Amino acid sequence: MQALQAAERRVLALNAYFDGELANGRGKPWQGDGRAPGWFMPDCLSAGGGLGDGLCATAPALWRRSAVVQGRRWPLLHPCGASRSLAAENGRVAGVCVPPRPRAGQPWSAPRYLVELLNPAFRPADGASGRLYRISLRVWGDNEGRALTLQSWFWAGVGARAQQGGRLNWRQAEEEE
Repeated sequence: MQALQAAERRVLALNAYFDGELANGRGKPWQGDGRAPGWFMPDCLSAGGGLGDGLCATAPALWRRSAVVQGRRWPLLHPCGASRSLAAENGRVAGVCVPPRPRAGQPWSAPRYLVELLNPAFRPADGASGRLYRISLRVWGDNEGRALTLQSWFWAGVGARAQQGGRLNWRQAEEEE
């Protein structure tokens, strides 16, 4: 749960960034259009097709999908996939994927997460304006085969409330759903 809370804090920071960019007229389309690539791309990859930012347009069972990165197919929630890391990966050069090496007594990899924008005009129960995100997070045990995937439905405010938000619900996602 600590990793999920850390990912939620990062989403609040991203939400505040998006809000500031929109307020200053530098915002991008949410999901891309004919003018420019958006913040939340359908395949979770960057505009150049390289490692993405883990910001994804919503799709059914997105967290179980894969993408071709540098000519090889990787699960999105993998250290070589188009996801975000919760920890620095020492020795990893940007744009080059090197799968983690097993280390005795250590997790196989740092936690990875994806962020989907479910509704950019969400209104929580109090009626305030906000955005609704789904965060999919994967943590590993001591090897690639020992993984746990959690999902959180998370709202974040807009304007003066851009750094406020909270978890609406969460679940453990079954790998074979």
